[in-house]
Amino acid sequence: MAQSAEEKRRAPRHSYAYSVTYMGKVSTPGAPHQEVPFQGKIVDLSNGGLSMQTRGHSFLEIGSLVRTWIPMSSVPVNVPVLTRVQWVQDKGPGASQLAGLMFVL
Repeated sequence: MAQSAEEKRRAPRHSYAYSVTYMGKVSTPGAPHQEVPFQGKIVDLSNGGLSMQTRGHSFLEIGSLVRTWIPMSSVPVNVPVLTRVQWVQDKGPGASQLAGLMFVL
């Protein structure tokens, strides 16, 4: 019998609706990839990772490493975290995605 996605989770998810900054790679014809900062919104957070909604044309690829800065809710601090893209879901015809990022330790 197959386990559901929730049963496979090691830690419960918690709502955490805050903006997040992350570095993504972009390319233009004839030029090498460049890392640039993007803004997204955290949907939820757990001990193992987070899910976030991207904004604009910042598409993430499964398996890629992403530098992420997570804001703390009670103090003006952004914690730098290295994450790996675990899953990606396109959000309709607009230019955004819902992505699951696992913390890399």
